[in-house]
Amino acid sequence: MLMPTTLYASMDQYFRGWFVLANDPATDVRKLIKYNTGIIVNTYLDPECCGSHTVVIHE
Repeated sequence: MLMPTTLYASMDQYFRGWFVLANDPATDVRKLIKYNTGIIVNTYLDPECCGSHTVVIHE
């Protein structure tokens, strides 16, 4: 899939910030990042199931 350059740059900046938060010292922040990453991946893999997400968080 081809993306416009500005969209690619915005997504790159977004995910760089996402990975910074994934290393946050606060456990609650890391849990939220893990949870939301699961939602993003599930939505990307199967966009028709946006209403029902199955996310497994390993603590």
